[in-house]
Amino acid sequence: MKEQEQPITFRPEADTRDAIERWLETNPSINRTALINMAIRKFTSERQTLEPIEVAAATDELALKVAKKMAKVHAHALEKLK
Repeated sequence: MKEQEQPITFRPEADTRDAIERWLETNPSINRTALINMAIRKFTSERQTLEPIEVAAATDELALKVAKKMAKVHAHALEKLK
């Protein structure tokens, strides 16, 4: 007897969930599972390349200012890392 595969589940982020629902509304012939399978198949079959970025030197003062701003904006994520 063939063993059944366990389903893979995930929780899309709010903006992704909204985009999925909008797409499904305009394409009623495709269900959520088919859409997710197509999207993952496309993403994993194409080469993913990172774009180069330009690195600029910063003064200690600017680096500290940006780090403080980042810590304030992303406090919730930093708290989860503890």
